[in-house]
Amino acid sequence: MGPPAIEFILYAAFFRLAIVAAGIACVFMGYRLFVLGVMPREGSEIDARSGEIRLTLKNAAPGTCFAFFGAAIIAVMIGFGIPELRLTQTTDAEGGSSEFNLRGEDRTASELVRQGRTLAKAGDPKGAIDAFGKALSDPALPLKAAAEPLLGLASVYRAQKRLDEAIAYARLVHQTSPNDAQALALIGRIEKDRGNLEQAIGAMKRAAQLDPALQPDLAELEKLRP
Repeated sequence: MGPPAIEFILYAAFFRLAIVAAGIACVFMGYRLFVLGVMPREGSEIDARSGEIRLTLKNAAPGTCFAFFGAAIIAVMIGFGIPELRLTQTTDAEGGSSEFNLRGEDRTASELVRQGRTLAKAGDPKGAIDAFGKALSDPALPLKAAAEPLLGLASVYRAQKRLDEAIAYARLVHQTSPNDAQALALIGRIEKDRGNLEQAIGAMKRAAQLDPALQPDLAELEKLRP
């Protein structure tokens, strides 16, 4: 059992103990208020609403009010869900990689993109698509920063032979960033898969002009010409 598993066990134990401690504290302090005979001098009222449900508590003793709010806090804590361990491990030519996160942990778009790439390499296209989709759902994500998750989606769809979806995402990146060599290269590969060799070569040629490292990819496509 590695460090991530130990960290998760400690986190889960603390999560549950914190809820129990909060509940016990509310019960104890509410009980103490009742024992001391603390009662409101004037009428008190608590009003809570959730959707179509409305709860009104009138002329309640301070102990009751305290217990009510304590119970609400506990309910909110439980509402975040049971702690969940997510451990991803892959081994490829570049070596092993692993990822560990707990449910409820904030994830940045860049972290989600890395997770999507890891899942794609591990042969989990559904998980990769979900990760890239979550990265794109971030309302604070700048338009240019959306290129990485969009290209990630395009690559996964290409691997699944969903070429119409793949080319749509790749072209969207190209429209927003015309000089993105990776987007042009991916368009070239997808067009080649679609049987549009000349369009593939045209896109790859432009990509190679922007990034000379793509010259071998261009040469491979040109070899396919009859």
